[in-house]
Amino acid sequence: MHASWLDQIEIYFSILQRTVLTPNDLTDLDALTEPVLAFHDRYNATAKPFT
Repeated sequence: MHASWLDQIEIYFSILQRTVLTPNDLTDLDALTEPVLAFHDRYNATAKPFT
């Protein structure tokens, strides 16, 4: 059984929201950009395919 790419991106954004965007205390776009990009780098370095 294969998950669609939409399922995968929903998982990614769910993790992003729980770990970076909550609580929502970011003051401006620059304050948002740095943690999101840092999360993206960490996620890509440790992500493994589902089995």
